[in-house]
Amino acid sequence: MKILLKKNAILNPRVAVRGVTLVELMVAVAIGLVLIAAMTYSYSGTRAAFRAQEAQSRKLENGRVALETIVRDIRLAGRLACQRTNGELAYAASVSIAATFPVMEATATAFQAKGLIRASAVDRFINQSARTHPELPTGSVLNPSSVVRAFDHTEFTPPLGSIYSSPRSGTQALQIIKTSESGSSIKTAMTLPTSNIHLSEPISGARPGTSQQLFVISDCERAEILRAQVNTSIIAAGGKLDYDGGLNAVPALLHAYGASAFVSQFDPVTYMIANPPASAQVDTPYLVRYDIARSNSSTTASGQWGRQATIIADGIEDLQIRFGVSSGDGRGIADSYVAAKDVADWDLVVSVEVSLVAISKENRVAVTSSTATDGSSDSRFRQRLSSIVQLRNRLPL
Repeated sequence: MKILLKKNAILNPRVAVRGVTLVELMVAVAIGLVLIAAMTYSYSGTRAAFRAQEAQSRKLENGRVALETIVRDIRLAGRLACQRTNGELAYAASVSIAATFPVMEATATAFQAKGLIRASAVDRFINQSARTHPELPTGSVLNPSSVVRAFDHTEFTPPLGSIYSSPRSGTQALQIIKTSESGSSIKTAMTLPTSNIHLSEPISGARPGTSQQLFVISDCERAEILRAQVNTSIIAAGGKLDYDGGLNAVPALLHAYGASAFVSQFDPVTYMIANPPASAQVDTPYLVRYDIARSNSSTTASGQWGRQATIIADGIEDLQIRFGVSSGDGRGIADSYVAAKDVADWDLVVSVEVSLVAISKENRVAVTSSTATDGSSDSRFRQRLSSIVQLRNRLPL
C-alpha cells in the first residue's frame, strides 16, 4: 500500500504539494507587520534620542562659547595698556581722556548737542550717583572702578542703525572698558609730552596710515586715551604713533612716558541678548557684542559704537549680571553679590558673576516642556551656566 501511495504521488504532484490557507497567510502578514512596527519604533526612538543628544551638545557648546567669551573680556576689564603682573592698572591710577569726541559715543551729533535728550544709552557709564554716564568726555578722568557695568533691558538701547532694536525683555546688557590683548612697549622714552611714540613692535589690529585711531598709553601709574596715526614709513620696525594735537583736545599728553610704558588699542565692548531680526533663519535669541569703530566711515566715526554687532553665539536666551561687593577690609574678597542697582559704592566691587541661559535651537526635543525667561513654554532644552570672575584691578597688591 505504501509503495502504491508513493507511486501515485510521483505521478500526480498535486497530491504531495499543499498551499497555505488564508488564515496562515494573514498570520504571516500580521507577524511581519509586528516586526516592521517594532523596527520602526526602535529606529524612531534611536533617532529621537540622537536628536535630543545632538541638541543638548549644541546647546552646551553654544553656552560655553558665550560664557567663555564674556569671562575673557571681564578678565581684561581695567587693563588699560598696563603690563604690571600684580594687578594690571593700579586701583589709584588715573585714566585721562585726551582724545576728541567721540569716545564710546552712540552718535556724534548727540555729543555736540549736549542740550538734547540722548537717542541711545549704549555709552552710559561712570556717574557714581546714577551709576551711568552719557559718554567719556574729553578732558575727564575715568574712575578705574567703572570698568564694568550692567544695564537692565529698559535702560539700554543699541547704537542707532543697528538691526537689533532692543535687548530681549528681562535680560541685561554688560559693558566693559578695556584695551586689546595685544600691544607694544615703547622703544625709547619720550623726551617731551609732545613727542611721537616709537613702538618696539607693530600693534596687531592697528591700521597703518589711518588717522583717528584710539590708543591707550600707560605706565601703570597713569594712563591716557589718545588719538594717533600709525606711521607707515617704519611700520615693519615697530613703527611710531604720530600724536597730532588736531586729533586730540590737548596739544600734548599730560606726561612724557618712559621706556617701561605700554601702548594698546582702546577696545571697550558691550554685550546684550538680541531677538533675531525678521530676516533671520533661526528663531532663538543671540548673544551679540558691539565694538567701537576703528576708523571713520560714511555712517560711523572712529570711537563711536559700531552699528554692526558680532554674533557670539545663538541659542542664548538670558544674561544676568551681579557684582561681588567687598566689605572694604583689603582682602579683595566679595562678601555678597548684588544687582547693579543695589551697588552703593562701586569702589568696593571686586568681582562679577555672569549667568546666562543656553537653549536648544530645535523645538520639540525635550520630553517635558520648560518655561522661557519671557514666560512662554516650549519643548526646548535649557541650561543655566554661571561663572564668577575676579576683577584684575581689584586684586590685592
